[in-house]
Amino acid sequence: MQEFHYVAQDDDGRRYNGSLKAETRDLALKTLSERFTIVTRLETRTQSSSLGFLTGRVGGEDLLNFCETLSTMLEGGVTLKRSLDTLLGDTENQALRNVIMDLSARVGSGDSLSKAMAEHPQVFDRFFIFMVKAGEASGELPEMIRRVASYLEKMQGMADKVKSAFVYPTVVLAFAGLLVLLILTFGVPYLEGLYDGLGLELPLPTLMVAGLGRFLSEYFLVVILMGLCVVFLIRVFLRHPKGRYAVDLFKLETPVVKGLFRQLYSARFARTLALLYSSGIPLLEALELTGQSVGNVLVEKAVVSTQKELQQGGNLSDSLRSNPYFSDAAVGLVSAGEDSGTLDVMLAKVADFYDRKVNSKLTAVTSLVEPLIMIGVGIVIGGIILSLGLPFLTLASNF
Repeated sequence: MQEFHYVAQDDDGRRYNGSLKAETRDLALKTLSERFTIVTRLETRTQSSSLGFLTGRVGGEDLLNFCETLSTMLEGGVTLKRSLDTLLGDTENQALRNVIMDLSARVGSGDSLSKAMAEHPQVFDRFFIFMVKAGEASGELPEMIRRVASYLEKMQGMADKVKSAFVYPTVVLAFAGLLVLLILTFGVPYLEGLYDGLGLELPLPTLMVAGLGRFLSEYFLVVILMGLCVVFLIRVFLRHPKGRYAVDLFKLETPVVKGLFRQLYSARFARTLALLYSSGIPLLEALELTGQSVGNVLVEKAVVSTQKELQQGGNLSDSLRSNPYFSDAAVGLVSAGEDSGTLDVMLAKVADFYDRKVNSKLTAVTSLVEPLIMIGVGIVIGGIILSLGLPFLTLASNF
């Protein structure tokens, strides 16, 4: 007996989405044809689940739109199953469509939304699932999904700001690297032939640049292949736990950017913990989920240490004092929240405080990095041009 996912329409054009069990695909199609006018999709559950890996990934913007639309429909009184079916027709991302189809089928079979989401950990992390589970337990599922949508919007906005701050330097470096490669590969051999024709004696800097140019010209394809291999190896390394640890350590300890990333992770920690705690999730469990959601293995270890200290007694503010990624001002706000019974409110204020610092730090970092990159690019390209122009200067001095 196989389980099939289907999408079908009735005489009025209404779309239906669900699952059924049958011995073969033909029997499943026959059963559906007796109930619906048109069957637009029919596939086994394993096929549907695996398509996500072939059709792309679910990005933060896709997930945000999913949460906003689902919460709006639920708040409007639309049933969960009907909401998911409607979302399926309005979703363009094929990977997310497959996930929504599976969610609808499982919910239609009697599973809770949180249980259905737990089958897709590549899309819904434990934080997301616990928030949905808390909403189901309290009867406030639309409100919880709305909170998650608001949280994702703020997190996505901050992540986009950080990415955009590094787009310009990355584009400049890429263009400069391409320009240098073209000069050395195609320009240098031409000038070298010109100098040989004039019988000029080449100075050492020009000989060095010319030698590099000849090498790149003769082994251009080999260099490109080696470059692609290096990129591939770097990607593999970054996916390894040691690679992720090295990158996370670089973010937290490199002088130019460590202040920015420490504040970014602190804001993420405070905002995630505030949302979980205000949703009724116990503090220790909320800390564990927060550590997994921060996105840095070193910060996660620091959160685990905070959690262990909290288990031994005391309060959150005392445990956070030994956390190297929290400032005294932030710990003071957390302490005030504990004393007044408004910990979730104070954590949200800490997140806002760090968000403002991140925005200021982004401005400072970009204003420092961009001139340094331009100076570095100018020195490299200027050095190459000067080295190639030395024979002309020598020739001009002889007249």
